Amino acid sequence: MSFEQQLEQEVRNLKDRPKDLILFMHQMLNLAVEDVKKTFSVTCKKGCSHCCYMPVSANKMEVGLILEYIKEEKVEFSTERMNKQINFEKGRYKNPENFSPADWVKNPIEDRKCMFLTDEGLCSIYSVRPLECKGHFVVSPVEQCVTDTEEQKRVQTVGVYPIYTRPMILEAYKWIPDLSLPELLPHMMKKGLENDNLVCD
Repeated sequence: MSFEQQLEQEVRNLKDRPKDLILFMHQMLNLAVEDVKKTFSVTCKKGCSHCCYMPVSANKMEVGLILEYIKEEKVEFSTERMNKQINFEKGRYKNPENFSPADWVKNPIEDRKCMFLTDEGLCSIYSVRPLECKGHFVVSPVEQCVTDTEEQKRVQTVGVYPIYTRPMILEAYKWIPDLSLPELLPHMMKKGLENDNLVCD
């Protein structure tokens, strides 16, 4: 059985259990990450948080898992930063297809900081962070990881997410009609906080 066939079968089996499905996606991405680390010299390390100032998208399954985690673990996060990011350019970036990272960096750097990034430079939801975050790695010298747009062109990344995770999510869309498309994380978190139906069950 091919990878694509296995993927379709697993998604069909789990399509009525969103929490199990998103946990399956996390598990698959974890395996892919381990393979990447065997091939590439990843320079990311604990406390290094330059990429935590970049825009990230998530779907409602991912946000449901995050909401469940922050409730169980009593995780505090910055709703102030969340709301500022929602209001970037009056919310014109709600549709990721019309969004450019170059527009995101026009905003003040402190306002771009992820709502879940602590003062110590750590992710407070690390184990359930969005798949897009989990699948992003840097293989260039860590000194090149800066938040300035021009400097960031020199950074070399390994994108595990597009190769391994995107096919899983696209497969999920085929079998779960009410699964909304990903939106920027601040927007999805705001929706999740206002709508308990987003929480995985």
